Amino acid sequence: MVSVRTLLWRLSEAWSPMVFMIAGGLLFVATAINGIDLFTPVATQKGTLLFIEGLSGFGGVVLSFVGLLGLYPRLADTEPRLARAGISLAVLPAAFFFTLLVVCTMLAPLLGFPSLKTLVPPLRLITETTLILYAVATTLFGVASLRSSGLPRIVGGSLLLVAVTWFGFFSALVIYQYEIPIWVTFVQSISLTVSLITIGYFLPSELEPAVPGELSTDPSV
Repeated sequence: MVSVRTLLWRLSEAWSPMVFMIAGGLLFVATAINGIDLFTPVATQKGTLLFIEGLSGFGGVVLSFVGLLGLYPRLADTEPRLARAGISLAVLPAAFFFTLLVVCTMLAPLLGFPSLKTLVPPLRLITETTLILYAVATTLFGVASLRSSGLPRIVGGSLLLVAVTWFGFFSALVIYQYEIPIWVTFVQSISLTVSLITIGYFLPSELEPAVPGELSTDPSV
């Protein structure tokens, strides 16, 4: 019998390549809209284009968290310490707070939420702390992937590029006082898009998820 927890881990492991690919695809949409704003006279920071950019960017970021969770079962046996440290930093509290802030800031102009520019200091501190935690978690997963014999080295390298991109975004927040130029956002979006699609493409996908019929009914498992 397979426990609910084991089933969820197996499913997240089996689907993580596709999740990374979809995350990269969504971020590609946001990147394309940023490019339109940067290289053409078309205004994208209002109306439908702004909504699409915010929604696709939000979805890409959230799915990148989900994909990262799917890496844990692949690394837990070969690099248990790095994998546990990485998953702890990615989930507690980075995923919750970062997702919450993305919702409240990317969709701010449409829904009337406060933007990053108007965040009070405590919320800014949460934003900055979350970015650092997630960047460190991705770094740990990247190092673990490079040391693991079961994953292509390009996966580890791409994870490290994701981490560098988030460290860069944190630096941009500090340097530009939350008024980040569109060209900086564009470059960082390209980096994330390429990295996530690369991870999804090169992750081994010949994994067999648990059979639903084997699900344990014992709530204590």
